[in-house]
Amino acid sequence: MAPFSTCSSCPEGSLLFQDTAGHWRSILGDLRPDVAILAAAGRANIDGGPVQGSLADFVAEEARTLATRRVVLAHHDDWLPGFAGAPDMEPIRRAFKERAPGIELVEPGYLAATPILD
Repeated sequence: MAPFSTCSSCPEGSLLFQDTAGHWRSILGDLRPDVAILAAAGRANIDGGPVQGSLADFVAEEARTLATRRVVLAHHDDWLPGFAGAPDMEPIRRAFKERAPGIELVEPGYLAATPILD
């Protein structure tokens, strides 16, 4: 049995939150959240080793592995408008279209209340 499981008694659905761009295949492969909040910053890793490739492709592949229906990105945004600068989302959008076409990429606005479970 997997160390984590989908909540069958949660009518709103299940949520996975990751605050780092990385995972262990033995854990991630068994998870099936309805919505995943995935980190999209820094150097990604799989099983403790650095990923060779783009962060955009890594996040799209992670979403596809999870077979989630919706993804919200974390740690990628313009966290301090006027100082931090907005990220270029186009590589991530393109990676999702190519590698995870059936998964919705939610892009909430700055400080926007955004429903993610329905």
